[in-house]
Amino acid sequence: MLKIERKIRKLYRKTVRVLFWSIICLFLTILAAMVSFNVWGKKVIILPFLIIGVLLSVKIIPEYIKRQKMKKANIEAIDKMEGFEFEEYLTYIFQLKGYKSERTKASGDFGADIVLQKDGIKTVVQTKRYKNKVDLSAVQEIVTSMRMYQANFAMVVTNSYFTKPAIELAKANNVELWDRDRLINELARMRPSKNE
Repeated sequence: MLKIERKIRKLYRKTVRVLFWSIICLFLTILAAMVSFNVWGKKVIILPFLIIGVLLSVKIIPEYIKRQKMKKANIEAIDKMEGFEFEEYLTYIFQLKGYKSERTKASGDFGADIVLQKDGIKTVVQTKRYKNKVDLSAVQEIVTSMRMYQANFAMVVTNSYFTKPAIELAKANNVELWDRDRLINELARMRPSKNE
């Protein structure tokens, strides 16, 4: 538990740094817009600094806001997410758990949505943000993707539940399943208790 709390604090410090540098970039952008000087008798505005400041602000500030929303997300928020948002959210959760976490491309992903690495072990993850139960095709897809990504382990994560055939196939292929209850438990572990 302490390890997870340290990771959360580390990520928090990183987020604060990102916010700090975003504010600095915004300040420099405003300053650059106001500053002008004479070069060979012509008034020149520091346009390159203005462009760089705007680009950094446009990139960094939305990322900070998105991470803040992710930190506060609960199962009800997950139920409202689109599929790609759920993938992004789980990528963030696995990063908090100490994994190097990378989303695969949207199409042609060979059944894996996220590739995790930790301590030299590679795990492929299929994500399913569903209203209904997840059937065995999700397990079939992730088992197939293990070979493609040369992974050691596979898992399927959903905000719903799995059909009985999906559970049986997962057991036979050593695929870890995170259903709604397991996802809620994992989210609870990620949040420090109010007593601490």
